[in-house]
Amino acid sequence: MIRSPKAISYQLPKSQRQQLSENFPAHLHLNLAAGYRGHGIGRQLLEKFLEQARHAGVTGIYAGVSDTNLAGQKFFERAGFSKVAQEARFRISDQPAFTLLYGLRLVK
Repeated sequence: MIRSPKAISYQLPKSQRQQLSENFPAHLHLNLAAGYRGHGIGRQLLEKFLEQARHAGVTGIYAGVSDTNLAGQKFFERAGFSKVAQEARFRISDQPAFTLLYGLRLVK
């Protein structure tokens, strides 16, 4: 845990993070500027990434989505990802903030 006068940052416990990495060894970041969302670009990028990951023999992928990002959650759920964990994340206010971790097992 990292502390400062205004912020706290948490992570998953080491054992849970290790299990996540074993089940989902690849971590995906996918961000699109607002004007590019809703046009299928994210889906195309994800499909290409999954194709390359399968070709490379990757067995699972996970992505983190803010608990307030409902569109991002739906995006990954529609693509077949399931929520596999939740972790508290960096926050500045007294309101809790969470990252939902979505995982997808891959088959060749």
